[in-house]
Amino acid sequence: MTEDTGDHSVYQCLPISKLEDVWVWENEHARKWPSMPLQPSTDHCYQGTATSCHVSCEKWKLSPRLDRNTSPKTLLCHDMKGGYIGDRFVNGTKNCDEYRFYHWAGIDIFVYFSHHLVTIPPLMWINAAHLHGVKILGTFITEWESGQEICKEILKNHDNIEKFVKKLVDIADHYGFDGWLLNIENKVCEEVGNVQDLVLFVDLLKNEMHRANPDSLIIWYDSVTSTNGQLKWQNELNSNNSTFFDHSDGIFLNYSWKEENIKTSQLNSQDRPHDVYVGIDVFGRNFYEGGGFNTHKALEVARKYGLSIAIFAPGWVHENHCPKDFTLLEYYFWNTLRPHLFLHGPNKLPFQTSFCQGAGLKKYHLGKVISSIPWFNLTLQQYQPSTGSCRHLHFEANCVKTSLLEPGCMETSMSDAFNGGNSLMLSKPHSSGTASKNVMSSKNYVIHRDYFVSHPNVTIVEIGALVHLGSVLLGFLGIQELKPRN
Repeated sequence: MTEDTGDHSVYQCLPISKLEDVWVWENEHARKWPSMPLQPSTDHCYQGTATSCHVSCEKWKLSPRLDRNTSPKTLLCHDMKGGYIGDRFVNGTKNCDEYRFYHWAGIDIFVYFSHHLVTIPPLMWINAAHLHGVKILGTFITEWESGQEICKEILKNHDNIEKFVKKLVDIADHYGFDGWLLNIENKVCEEVGNVQDLVLFVDLLKNEMHRANPDSLIIWYDSVTSTNGQLKWQNELNSNNSTFFDHSDGIFLNYSWKEENIKTSQLNSQDRPHDVYVGIDVFGRNFYEGGGFNTHKALEVARKYGLSIAIFAPGWVHENHCPKDFTLLEYYFWNTLRPHLFLHGPNKLPFQTSFCQGAGLKKYHLGKVISSIPWFNLTLQQYQPSTGSCRHLHFEANCVKTSLLEPGCMETSMSDAFNGGNSLMLSKPHSSGTASKNVMSSKNYVIHRDYFVSHPNVTIVEIGALVHLGSVLLGFLGIQELKPRN
């Protein structure tokens, strides 16, 4: 829902916390903001790599193309400080240090999570996700004793189930997002209700969401068992939760798994291994290898068995470290995950971007400063590169270590911009040190893999930047037409 304070500069996107407010929610009484439709993305992808993202000109070659429909998926579940912080404001804030996400090429689904009953993704997250061809889901959650009472009311009879399903479908359609994560964290048995009615609810919600939006998804969280309605996390796909898996578009496994649980899940998934999302808790609570900057070790296990992954709370990087270190640490964190991600890109022309991440120290238009006030608004984010920084980074003594003598060949810079709040700084690494070993050649140029796009007449195109010795700020990239090489 949205709150109208009378001041258009502070319109807010808010969740629905009470069941009675869901029952009375109506389209005509809810403010609707213009959200971006889901944009087309490539039907193919390529697997990320841990090797240098730049190559010498003579070694340039296209990356192997993979079918996205037969590749494991990546879901990101955003849970940060209870949700609805600076991102709740429709027109953004004046704090350019708010958490921003820009690794969209590596994920397929974005979930906005909070512990409110009905979590509606804020407008700016819907727009940023859809711009990059990423589906975005809200969350329906019930918890503990109060959750039992809510489930008891919803599951009281078939009419109530149908009515609540319709409310969730209408809310998603009204605000322009693509489905729901269902998280029932309380028992559904005995005096609460019949678990088979909960199965009916999941099945009906999936069918009605698909009818309203063929691209929609209903993801079930591994919590209540389908056999007896007890709250008992399985940490794997098995006979205790497979009924919910069968009636949804996928299952998000709980985080306290061991490798044998992942192997069991693969075996039980039958012909749907990519609909099993292995829970990855970046905060590392009772989790494989402790999360944090070891998170990539858990991804490696999930991908070993060909399963999809659900990365929970990657905002840990922002929450647990100084804001001034965020950009470098964020690059470092996602660079460790990159070998386990399947990267996609835009597939329509003309294509253009100013690289803006949706924040800045100043705001620019056509290269001129139009505001000197810091700002944050992900709705203004532009298409982001498919790769991260290749600066030689390592983490030591709870802080990022890097060498200013060895700049990465691609980094974000807020020192200047064409449109928005930042530009892309492209550099050729210096001739000494680790970062340059893979790029030196007989020519003084390197190619950095920034984007790839698909076009009906072109199999795959990778757009690189030729950078001479030194560095350059790239403020705008536009592609009007692509022609295949003879």
